[in-house]
Amino acid sequence: MRMILLASFLAACSVSQAEEPRLSITGTGTVSVEPDEGYITVGVNVVAPTSAEAVNKNTEAMQKLYEKLGTLNVDKKNILTVEFSLSEHYTQVQTEMLDKNGVPIVKSVKDGFVVSNQIRITVCDLQQFGKVLDAVVQDGANQVYGINFGSSKAEEETDKARALATKDALRKAAILTKGLGVNLGPVTSVSESSGTPRMMYAASLQAADASGGNVPVSGGTLTFSVSVNVQWALGDSPLPVKGPAVIHLPPIQFQPRERK
Repeated sequence: MRMILLASFLAACSVSQAEEPRLSITGTGTVSVEPDEGYITVGVNVVAPTSAEAVNKNTEAMQKLYEKLGTLNVDKKNILTVEFSLSEHYTQVQTEMLDKNGVPIVKSVKDGFVVSNQIRITVCDLQQFGKVLDAVVQDGANQVYGINFGSSKAEEETDKARALATKDALRKAAILTKGLGVNLGPVTSVSESSGTPRMMYAASLQAADASGGNVPVSGGTLTFSVSVNVQWALGDSPLPVKGPAVIHLPPIQFQPRERK
């Protein structure tokens, strides 16, 4: 009996406090700039009867490509090997056999090896971008995997977007707290999210003509975007804030049990 009364007393005195009011705001910041460098990803694929011959022919083609890039003042540090692979090469050959529908059966026949070498070229002078793209296609590269544009000051532009996002969060918080008649307390948490810079192209890439002229390319606009979520504690609220409840209980008297 004594243990039951004690447990009831402790349960009655255990009172949970109300959570502290908070304000959570997400601010966004966006910076748009013109790209100042471009990236060209191309490759040289060579098929030969033997693996050694395929590697040698691919090496010769890549050396010729590097020499051409050198004449265009592309520094070797701006040429990055993306992928190099050696694999068996198969050709689809039509046989004299027919399937149940009367269609000739095609089988794969190994006829040598293929070496694939992909490189990524960074062009720091966009005025030369079309000339470089045209040159690599004309002198060795038989695969074009894509072109992209970027900024050499990407980190600085992201920091600008980050600062704008923080100001945007503060601006929104000031408007809301003024309307509610409360004040911002200390910051309790901050989180950030930023995506890959987005490109807005002003013109599409056009194919080079047979005369070997420059490929007309437009870099468009590069956009950096950052979102910041900030959470503040709130203070000086005109609404009553519940505090710890005070419970007055009558004194508990324990009567000794009479012995028989």
